[in-house]
Order: sequence, then structure tokens, then C-alpha cells
Amino acid sequence: MPAPAVSVAIATRGRPAWCAEAVASVPAAAEGLPVEVVVAVDGGDAAPEPALRALAAAGRCRLVEAPAAGGAATRNAALREAAAAWVCVLDDDDRLAPGALARLRARADGDAEAVGVAGRVEGFREAGGPPIALGTLPDTDAIGFDDLVIGDPVVSLGSALLRTDAVRAAGGFDASLRIVEDWDLLLKLCRGRRLRLEPSVTLHYRLHAGNGSVSDPSETLRQSLRLLKRHARDEPAAVRAAAAVNLMRWVGRPVFRGVHERMARLACEGLDADWILLARLYAFGGRDPRLLRLAGETLTRPRPAPGQERRAPRAVPGPPAAQA
Repeated sequence: MPAPAVSVAIATRGRPAWCAEAVASVPAAAEGLPVEVVVAVDGGDAAPEPALRALAAAGRCRLVEAPAAGGAATRNAALREAAAAWVCVLDDDDRLAPGALARLRARADGDAEAVGVAGRVEGFREAGGPPIALGTLPDTDAIGFDDLVIGDPVVSLGSALLRTDAVRAAGGFDASLRIVEDWDLLLKLCRGRRLRLEPSVTLHYRLHAGNGSVSDPSETLRQSLRLLKRHARDEPAAVRAAAAVNLMRWVGRPVFRGVHERMARLACEGLDADWILLARLYAFGGRDPRLLRLAGETLTRPRPAPGQERRAPRAVPGPPAAQA
């Protein structure tokens, strides 16, 4: 059997049917490229589900049992088993687009200096409907550290191939994070290096109520601010302001709306913590007036109807100069 050209690393817990779909999407994505699939099962599951054991028995994937330490730690367990020079970290609820791995690898081979290659993402719902474009990759050949600080246009790492040795040298995923660990890893990888862009769709992203940034906006804002403080506190003021404005658009506004609605009901428990998060966002952004304007606009916009809430990661605006 030829050595794999790409490793696909999947962490899973409690979603065997979706995970089986993720594994099943790999052959069409590879288009003949030799690929291995490593599925790490979070130790919180008593044992791998029959569907996953059947895939392993058929040679479609290799199962690894990981400690019950959360999603990032389980991803790291899969990464430790990756044998190829390039790795795709695929979420267990998503699917690779046909031809995605072949296109990403072809573009990666053309740039010896890039730390990885990322493509575009389309969302889909179980109920059907047309695909939904997620994120806004810029129309450039590559992005760098400042682009990722401002908005993380990659949406999901399942749309990308990364150099396996670079991921390991960066320490893999931060196991203390549970929502923005993808963003953290990309910031570590792209300090002084670039990420090539593939213009085609490489990932089909499942939109559902469990998407982390939707289910807990306050915790998403808390972890995002922690990340920006870790990676970008010494960046130029214009970059910090652009990052804060984008974060306000994406997750600050849902937090602000929640604070306002609880105040209207005199339900004050937890308000202090959310007010502090919003104040920290305002301070990180250098008290940029756009932050207050976005907060004010939140109160004039109708609340999304049930079932119509935003289920996607953030869209990304242009560079700082375009936001003035």
C-alpha cells in the first residue's frame, strides 16, 4: 500500500452517523490520492459505536481511543497518529467536497513556503435547501497573520490542508479551549508564514443548533478576547480595532442583545459578566466609535425568528483600510 499523501484526522463523540458520513466523504475528495483516515473517539464514549467499528473493519478508517478530555485533546490524539506530511482536521459533523483533497494538495505542492492551503466553505441543513456560502475568503492568493487576527476567514479547518510537522511544532490544539481552538492554531501557524487559498469549495459545513459559536455567544466572546490578548495585544492599533469591530459584528451583538433583553425583564443574574466582556472588547478595540455604533444598531434590528438564527461562523470584512 502506498504511503498516504494526506491524513484526515477526525475527532468524534456521540455522533456516529454523522461521523460515518464524514468518513464516507473522503474517497471522493481524494480522487485517487492515497489518503488515510484517523478517527479518534473521545473517551467519554463507552466504546466506539458499531457504525465506526464497521468502517474500521472495512479498512475505511483507523480508530484511536482518546482520554475523555474534550474535543481539542481528542483532535490532538488523532494528529499524533497522522502519518502523512499533510493533514486535514475534519469535524465529525461535516463532509469534504468532491475533489477537495486533490485540489488542496495540488495547490500545496506549488508553494514550499506556505504552512497550509484553505478553500471555501458551503453550509447545508438536514432539512435541505440550497447551499449557503459561509465566510468570505479574500480574492488573493494567500493570507497572513494580520488577516487571521482581524477575522479568521477560514471558517473551519476541515476546508484546509496543513503541514503536519508545523501543526505538531505549534503544539497542536489548545485543550483549554472548546470553541475557538481552530482560530488559535491558525494564529500560531501563521506567525511569520502564509496560508495559501484555494478558490473552490472544499468543505460542506453542517448547520445545526450545536454549532459552538451559536449555542454560547458569551463563552465564544470570552474565549475570543482571550485569544486576541494572547496573539494580538502588540499589533498596530488599526489591526486591533478591525479585529474588535469584526468580533462585535459576529458575536458581540448577540451578547449585547441578550444583556438588553434581560435588563428589560429585570433578570439581572449574569449581567455583570457580560457587561465586563463587552467593556473588554471596547477597550481592546481602542474605544473605536464603530463598536458603539454596532451596539446601537443591534437594538434597532428585529430579532431573528425561531429557526432563522445565524448558524454559521462569522463572515469577515476587508482589511482595516477598507473599514474606515
